[in-house]
Amino acid sequence: MTSDVRLRIALPVIILAQLFGTSLWFSINGVWLSLSSEQGFTKADLGAFTLAVQLGFIIGTLSLALTGLADRYKASMIFCISSVFGALVNTLFILAVDHFMLAWLLRLLTGLCLAGIYPMGMKLVISWVPKYAGSALSWLLAMLTLGTVLPHLMRGFTLGLGWQAPLFTASVLAVLGGITVGALGCGPHLPATAKRAALSQGLSALKIPNFRSVAGGWLSRAIGGFAVARFALISSGLLCLIYPLLTFLPPFVLLVVLMLWGITVIADSPQFSALAAQVAPADNVGSSLAVMNAVGFALTIPAIWLVSYSWPVLNEWVSWLLLPGPLLGLLALSKFNKENRHDNT
Repeated sequence: MTSDVRLRIALPVIILAQLFGTSLWFSINGVWLSLSSEQGFTKADLGAFTLAVQLGFIIGTLSLALTGLADRYKASMIFCISSVFGALVNTLFILAVDHFMLAWLLRLLTGLCLAGIYPMGMKLVISWVPKYAGSALSWLLAMLTLGTVLPHLMRGFTLGLGWQAPLFTASVLAVLGGITVGALGCGPHLPATAKRAALSQGLSALKIPNFRSVAGGWLSRAIGGFAVARFALISSGLLCLIYPLLTFLPPFVLLVVLMLWGITVIADSPQFSALAAQVAPADNVGSSLAVMNAVGFALTIPAIWLVSYSWPVLNEWVSWLLLPGPLLGLLALSKFNKENRHDNT
Protein backbone atom coordinates (compact mmCIF):
# COMPACT_ATOMS: atom_id res chain seq x y z
CA MET A 1 0.00 0.00 0.00
CA THR A 2 1.47 3.36 -1.06
CA SER A 3 1.86 6.26 1.36
CA ASP A 4 -0.71 8.33 -0.58
CA VAL A 5 -3.33 5.62 -0.27
CA ARG A 6 -2.57 5.19 3.45
CA LEU A 7 -2.92 8.93 3.96
CA ARG A 8 -6.34 8.98 2.26
CA ILE A 9 -7.74 6.05 4.22
CA ALA A 10 -6.01 6.72 7.57
CA LEU A 11 -8.73 8.82 9.21
CA PRO A 12 -11.66 6.58 8.17
CA VAL A 13 -9.73 3.49 9.28
CA ILE A 14 -8.89 4.95 12.70
CA ILE A 15 -12.45 6.23 13.17
CA LEU A 16 -13.96 2.83 12.36
CA ALA A 17 -11.43 1.00 14.51
CA GLN A 18 -12.23 3.37 17.38
CA LEU A 19 -15.92 2.57 16.99
CA PHE A 20 -15.21 -1.16 17.07
CA GLY A 21 -12.72 -0.98 19.92
CA THR A 22 -14.82 1.15 22.23
CA SER A 23 -17.77 -1.22 21.86
CA LEU A 24 -16.04 -3.09 24.71
CA TRP A 25 -16.59 -0.14 27.07
CA PHE A 26 -20.23 -0.73 27.95
CA SER A 27 -20.60 -4.15 26.38
CA ILE A 28 -22.47 -5.57 29.37
CA ASN A 29 -24.75 -2.53 29.67
CA GLY A 30 -26.38 -3.38 26.35
CA VAL A 31 -27.39 -6.82 27.62
CA TRP A 32 -28.04 -5.84 31.21
CA LEU A 33 -31.76 -6.62 31.31
CA SER A 34 -31.30 -10.25 30.28
CA LEU A 35 -27.98 -10.61 32.10
CA SER A 36 -29.32 -9.27 35.40
CA SER A 37 -32.47 -11.33 35.09
CA GLU A 38 -30.48 -14.51 34.58
CA GLN A 39 -27.77 -13.82 37.16
CA GLY A 40 -29.78 -11.88 39.74
CA PHE A 41 -27.65 -8.73 39.48
CA THR A 42 -28.89 -5.40 40.83
CA LYS A 43 -28.49 -1.82 39.57
CA ALA A 44 -25.76 -1.38 42.17
CA ASP A 45 -23.93 -4.30 40.56
CA LEU A 46 -24.17 -2.56 37.20
CA GLY A 47 -22.68 0.53 38.81
CA ALA A 48 -19.86 -1.57 40.24
CA PHE A 49 -19.06 -3.07 36.83
CA THR A 50 -19.18 0.36 35.17
CA LEU A 51 -16.90 1.83 37.82
CA ALA A 52 -14.48 -1.06 37.31
CA VAL A 53 -14.10 -0.12 33.64
CA GLN A 54 -13.62 3.57 34.45
CA LEU A 55 -11.08 2.75 37.16
CA GLY A 56 -9.21 0.42 34.85
CA PHE A 57 -9.12 3.10 32.16
CA ILE A 58 -7.69 5.67 34.59
CA ILE A 59 -5.05 3.22 35.87
CA GLY A 60 -4.19 2.31 32.31
CA THR A 61 -3.83 5.87 31.01
CA LEU A 62 -1.72 6.91 33.99
CA SER A 63 0.45 3.83 33.56
CA LEU A 64 0.97 4.61 29.88
CA ALA A 65 2.06 8.13 30.80
CA LEU A 66 4.19 7.37 33.86
CA THR A 67 6.06 4.53 32.21
CA GLY A 68 6.42 6.39 28.93
CA LEU A 69 4.94 3.43 27.04
CA ALA A 70 2.55 5.76 25.19
CA ASP A 71 5.52 7.27 23.33
CA ARG A 72 8.24 4.61 23.61
CA TYR A 73 6.27 2.22 21.42
CA LYS A 74 4.24 2.76 18.25
CA ALA A 75 0.69 3.94 18.91
CA SER A 76 -0.62 1.56 16.23
CA MET A 77 1.01 -1.40 17.98
CA ILE A 78 -0.37 -0.40 21.39
CA PHE A 79 -3.82 0.08 19.83
CA CYS A 80 -3.70 -3.34 18.17
CA ILE A 81 -2.48 -5.23 21.24
CA SER A 82 -4.95 -3.44 23.52
CA SER A 83 -7.86 -4.25 21.19
CA VAL A 84 -6.97 -7.93 21.01
CA PHE A 85 -6.46 -8.30 24.77
CA GLY A 86 -9.58 -6.24 25.42
CA ALA A 87 -11.55 -8.62 23.22
CA LEU A 88 -10.10 -11.57 25.13
CA VAL A 89 -11.03 -10.33 28.61
CA ASN A 90 -14.46 -9.25 27.36
CA THR A 91 -15.03 -12.80 26.13
CA LEU A 92 -13.73 -14.28 29.38
CA PHE A 93 -16.39 -12.26 31.22
CA ILE A 94 -18.97 -14.58 29.65
CA LEU A 95 -17.29 -17.56 31.31
CA ALA A 96 -16.69 -15.82 34.67
CA VAL A 97 -20.07 -14.18 35.14
CA ASP A 98 -21.04 -16.62 37.91
CA HIS A 99 -18.16 -15.33 40.05
CA PHE A 100 -18.80 -11.67 40.80
CA MET A 101 -15.30 -10.64 41.91
CA LEU A 102 -13.65 -12.37 38.97
CA ALA A 103 -16.16 -10.76 36.61
CA TRP A 104 -15.48 -7.37 38.23
CA LEU A 105 -11.74 -7.87 37.77
CA LEU A 106 -12.25 -8.69 34.10
CA ARG A 107 -14.17 -5.43 33.66
CA LEU A 108 -11.25 -3.64 35.31
CA LEU A 109 -8.90 -5.29 32.81
CA THR A 110 -11.24 -4.21 30.02
CA GLY A 111 -10.76 -0.62 31.18
CA LEU A 112 -6.99 -1.11 31.19
CA CYS A 113 -7.14 -2.27 27.58
CA LEU A 114 -9.36 0.65 26.57
CA ALA A 115 -6.60 2.96 27.81
CA GLY A 116 -4.55 1.70 24.89
CA ILE A 117 -7.39 2.28 22.42
CA TYR A 118 -8.92 5.72 22.93
CA PRO A 119 -5.83 7.87 23.73
CA MET A 120 -3.72 6.01 21.19
CA GLY A 121 -6.43 6.54 18.59
CA MET A 122 -6.16 10.27 19.31
CA LYS A 123 -2.39 10.16 18.88
CA LEU A 124 -2.75 8.24 15.62
CA VAL A 125 -5.14 10.85 14.24
CA ILE A 126 -2.68 13.63 15.06
CA SER A 127 0.15 11.66 13.48
CA TRP A 128 -1.81 11.41 10.23
CA VAL A 129 -3.86 14.64 9.97
CA PRO A 130 -2.45 17.22 12.42
CA LYS A 131 -3.84 20.10 10.34
CA TYR A 132 -7.39 18.98 11.10
CA ALA A 133 -6.81 17.73 14.64
CA GLY A 134 -9.86 19.44 16.16
CA SER A 135 -12.31 18.11 13.56
CA ALA A 136 -10.68 14.68 13.48
CA LEU A 137 -10.79 14.35 17.27
CA SER A 138 -14.45 15.35 17.15
CA TRP A 139 -14.98 12.30 14.96
CA LEU A 140 -13.14 10.14 17.47
CA LEU A 141 -15.28 11.45 20.30
CA ALA A 142 -18.36 10.68 18.22
CA MET A 143 -17.07 7.15 17.64
CA LEU A 144 -16.36 6.76 21.35
CA THR A 145 -19.96 7.73 22.08
CA LEU A 146 -21.36 5.49 19.36
CA GLY A 147 -19.05 2.70 20.41
CA THR A 148 -20.41 2.78 23.94
CA VAL A 149 -23.99 2.43 22.65
CA LEU A 150 -23.11 -0.12 19.96
CA PRO A 151 -23.80 -3.04 22.35
CA HIS A 152 -27.41 -1.85 22.62
CA LEU A 153 -27.71 -1.90 18.83
CA MET A 154 -26.14 -5.34 18.66
CA ARG A 155 -28.58 -6.53 21.30
CA GLY A 156 -31.41 -5.33 19.08
CA PHE A 157 -30.15 -7.54 16.27
CA THR A 158 -29.73 -10.57 18.53
CA LEU A 159 -32.94 -10.55 20.55
CA GLY A 160 -33.54 -14.20 19.77
CA LEU A 161 -30.13 -15.14 21.17
CA GLY A 162 -28.66 -15.10 24.66
CA TRP A 163 -26.88 -12.11 26.17
CA GLN A 164 -23.58 -13.75 25.33
CA ALA A 165 -23.99 -13.09 21.58
CA PRO A 166 -23.62 -9.27 21.66
CA LEU A 167 -20.63 -9.51 24.01
CA PHE A 168 -18.86 -11.94 21.71
CA THR A 169 -19.72 -9.75 18.71
CA ALA A 170 -18.14 -6.76 20.45
CA SER A 171 -14.99 -8.82 20.96
CA VAL A 172 -14.85 -9.77 17.28
CA LEU A 173 -15.27 -6.14 16.24
CA ALA A 174 -12.49 -5.05 18.61
CA VAL A 175 -10.10 -7.60 17.10
CA LEU A 176 -10.94 -6.43 13.58
CA GLY A 177 -10.38 -2.79 14.56
CA GLY A 178 -7.08 -3.55 16.24
CA ILE A 179 -5.70 -5.58 13.35
CA THR A 180 -6.72 -2.90 10.85
CA VAL A 181 -4.93 -0.16 12.79
CA GLY A 182 -1.91 -2.39 13.24
CA ALA A 183 -1.72 -2.81 9.49
CA LEU A 184 -2.17 0.93 8.92
CA GLY A 185 0.68 1.95 11.21
CA CYS A 186 1.59 5.43 12.47
CA GLY A 187 1.49 8.64 10.47
CA PRO A 188 4.49 10.70 9.40
CA HIS A 189 3.76 13.81 11.45
CA LEU A 190 4.84 12.51 14.86
CA PRO A 191 7.84 10.43 15.95
CA ALA A 192 6.83 6.77 15.98
CA THR A 193 8.75 6.28 19.24
CA ALA A 194 10.37 8.61 21.77
CA LYS A 195 11.95 8.74 25.21
CA ARG A 196 10.00 8.66 28.45
CA ALA A 197 8.32 11.93 29.46
CA ALA A 198 7.84 13.55 32.84
CA LEU A 199 4.30 13.57 34.20
CA SER A 200 4.35 17.38 34.27
CA GLN A 201 4.66 17.42 30.48
CA GLY A 202 1.41 15.56 30.19
CA LEU A 203 -0.32 18.39 32.01
CA SER A 204 1.33 21.19 30.06
CA ALA A 205 -1.93 22.19 28.39
CA LEU A 206 -3.27 23.29 31.76
CA LYS A 207 -0.69 26.10 31.74
CA ILE A 208 -2.25 27.80 28.73
CA PRO A 209 -4.13 30.92 29.96
CA ASN A 210 -7.18 30.48 27.75
CA PHE A 211 -7.49 26.72 27.38
CA ARG A 212 -10.95 26.79 28.96
CA SER A 213 -12.20 29.13 26.25
CA VAL A 214 -11.73 26.53 23.52
CA ALA A 215 -15.13 24.88 23.08
CA GLY A 216 -17.57 23.88 20.45
CA GLY A 217 -15.24 23.66 17.41
CA TRP A 218 -16.14 26.03 14.60
CA LEU A 219 -18.87 27.58 16.72
CA SER A 220 -16.31 28.71 19.27
CA ARG A 221 -14.38 30.44 16.50
CA ALA A 222 -17.53 32.09 15.19
CA ILE A 223 -19.03 33.50 18.40
CA GLY A 224 -16.27 33.07 20.95
CA GLY A 225 -15.14 30.21 23.16
CA PHE A 226 -16.42 31.69 26.39
CA ALA A 227 -19.89 32.17 24.94
CA VAL A 228 -20.06 28.56 23.75
CA ALA A 229 -18.65 27.15 26.99
CA ARG A 230 -21.05 29.23 29.06
CA PHE A 231 -24.00 28.22 26.89
CA ALA A 232 -23.05 24.53 27.14
CA LEU A 233 -22.75 24.70 30.93
CA ILE A 234 -26.02 26.60 31.36
CA SER A 235 -27.85 24.24 28.99
CA SER A 236 -26.55 21.06 30.61
CA GLY A 237 -27.31 22.46 34.07
CA LEU A 238 -30.87 23.40 33.13
CA LEU A 239 -31.51 20.01 31.54
CA CYS A 240 -30.10 18.37 34.65
CA LEU A 241 -32.51 20.46 36.73
CA ILE A 242 -35.69 19.98 34.73
CA TYR A 243 -35.32 16.37 33.57
CA PRO A 244 -37.05 14.83 36.64
CA LEU A 245 -39.98 17.17 36.01
CA LEU A 246 -40.42 15.94 32.44
CA THR A 247 -40.81 12.21 32.99
CA PHE A 248 -44.55 12.40 32.25
CA LEU A 249 -43.76 13.30 28.63
CA PRO A 250 -43.80 10.71 25.80
CA PRO A 251 -40.64 8.61 25.48
CA PHE A 252 -39.57 10.16 22.16
CA VAL A 253 -39.63 13.64 23.75
CA LEU A 254 -37.48 12.41 26.62
CA LEU A 255 -35.11 10.87 24.07
CA VAL A 256 -34.70 14.27 22.40
CA VAL A 257 -34.06 15.88 25.79
CA LEU A 258 -31.39 13.29 26.60
CA MET A 259 -29.77 13.80 23.20
CA LEU A 260 -29.59 17.56 23.80
CA TRP A 261 -28.15 16.87 27.23
CA GLY A 262 -25.48 14.65 25.72
CA ILE A 263 -24.53 17.32 23.18
CA THR A 264 -24.09 20.03 25.79
CA VAL A 265 -21.94 18.01 28.18
CA ILE A 266 -19.27 17.12 25.58
CA ALA A 267 -19.08 20.39 23.63
CA ASP A 268 -15.45 21.17 24.42
CA SER A 269 -13.83 17.76 24.73
CA PRO A 270 -12.33 17.33 21.22
CA GLN A 271 -10.99 20.88 21.11
CA PHE A 272 -9.44 20.51 24.54
CA SER A 273 -7.71 17.34 23.43
CA ALA A 274 -6.48 19.02 20.26
CA LEU A 275 -5.11 21.91 22.31
CA ALA A 276 -3.31 19.52 24.63
CA ALA A 277 -1.72 17.83 21.63
CA GLN A 278 -0.64 21.16 20.16
CA VAL A 279 1.21 22.37 23.26
CA ALA A 280 2.74 19.02 24.22
CA PRO A 281 6.26 18.22 22.98
CA ALA A 282 6.02 16.24 19.74
CA ASP A 283 7.94 13.37 21.36
CA ASN A 284 5.45 13.10 24.21
CA VAL A 285 2.01 13.57 22.64
CA GLY A 286 0.94 10.06 23.65
CA SER A 287 1.80 10.57 27.32
CA SER A 288 0.13 13.97 27.31
CA LEU A 289 -3.13 12.64 25.88
CA ALA A 290 -3.02 9.67 28.28
CA VAL A 291 -2.71 11.97 31.31
CA MET A 292 -5.46 14.30 30.07
CA ASN A 293 -7.80 11.34 29.59
CA ALA A 294 -6.94 9.99 33.04
CA VAL A 295 -7.84 13.31 34.65
CA GLY A 296 -11.03 13.68 32.65
CA PHE A 297 -12.35 10.19 33.24
CA ALA A 298 -11.38 10.27 36.91
CA LEU A 299 -14.06 12.91 37.33
CA THR A 300 -16.69 10.44 36.12
CA ILE A 301 -16.10 7.95 38.94
CA PRO A 302 -17.80 9.87 41.78
CA ALA A 303 -20.70 10.77 39.48
CA ILE A 304 -21.24 7.16 38.36
CA TRP A 305 -20.95 5.88 41.92
CA LEU A 306 -23.38 8.50 43.24
CA VAL A 307 -25.98 7.91 40.54
CA SER A 308 -25.74 4.10 40.68
CA TYR A 309 -26.16 3.80 44.42
CA SER A 310 -28.75 6.57 44.74
CA TRP A 311 -30.99 5.39 41.93
CA PRO A 312 -33.00 2.84 43.98
CA VAL A 313 -34.05 5.65 46.32
CA LEU A 314 -34.18 8.76 44.13
CA ASN A 315 -34.83 7.31 40.66
CA GLU A 316 -34.78 10.10 38.03
CA TRP A 317 -34.22 12.72 40.74
CA VAL A 318 -30.58 11.63 40.91
CA SER A 319 -29.93 14.15 38.14
CA TRP A 320 -30.15 16.89 40.77
CA LEU A 321 -27.09 15.39 42.45
CA LEU A 322 -25.12 16.28 39.30
CA LEU A 323 -26.07 19.97 39.40
CA PRO A 324 -22.92 21.10 41.28
CA GLY A 325 -20.83 20.16 38.22
CA PRO A 326 -22.17 22.76 35.75
CA LEU A 327 -22.65 25.30 38.54
CA LEU A 328 -19.01 25.05 39.61
CA GLY A 329 -18.00 25.15 35.96
CA LEU A 330 -19.92 28.39 35.44
CA LEU A 331 -18.37 29.85 38.56
CA ALA A 332 -14.85 28.97 37.44
CA LEU A 333 -15.50 30.22 33.92
CA SER A 334 -16.87 33.51 35.19
CA LYS A 335 -13.94 34.03 37.54
CA PHE A 336 -11.42 33.21 34.83
CA ASN A 337 -13.13 35.53 32.36
CA LYS A 338 -12.87 38.41 34.82
CA GLU A 339 -9.20 37.70 35.43
CA ASN A 340 -8.56 37.48 31.69
CA ARG A 341 -10.24 40.84 31.09
CA HIS A 342 -8.28 42.37 33.94
CA ASP A 343 -5.01 41.10 32.45
CA ASN A 344 -5.91 42.63 29.07
CA THR A 345 -6.63 46.11 30.46
